[in-house]
Amino acid sequence: MYVSELTELSSIPWFAVQVRARQEWRLKDALSNKGYEIFLPTRSGAANTRHRQPVLFPGYLFCRVDPRLRLPILTTPGVIGFAGTGRIPTAVPEGEIDRIRMVVSSGFERESKPLVTAGERVRVTVGALRGLEGILVQEKSAWRVVIAVTLLQRSVAVDVDRDWVEPLYMKAVG
Repeated sequence: MYVSELTELSSIPWFAVQVRARQEWRLKDALSNKGYEIFLPTRSGAANTRHRQPVLFPGYLFCRVDPRLRLPILTTPGVIGFAGTGRIPTAVPEGEIDRIRMVVSSGFERESKPLVTAGERVRVTVGALRGLEGILVQEKSAWRVVIAVTLLQRSVAVDVDRDWVEPLYMKAVG
């Protein structure tokens, strides 16, 4: 492969492709056979009966594709669509793919977790504080859940491990 071809390939963005449940490996093979570069990150853990690792992001795989030429992917049986805003696919930054690859190749234990960010409403899922709801804040290297006492216009903060919390999703009213 010539240098210009390598440069051209690396300028093609990655996209997250949503696929039917438990079809990730089959679609990885099908899309690879169509000539697409596919990345299917796996969790650590025991392989299934087909000697395949469980996937890190169930229902998704990553595909490098020119977004104008995505029809052959969309017409592949088992493909639901591209992750994005509305009907417009959103590219996954190359750096995020690189970091996921680094984690997968490290051999360390890994699993998918919901994204939790500072300022988000969360619920503690483990330990003596299980069920506690509040707002996640970060102060220096410590994570805390803050509980408001509105009548007193005060709040209480308790240190937690970030892995102990899950985001609380607001349900649409309508």
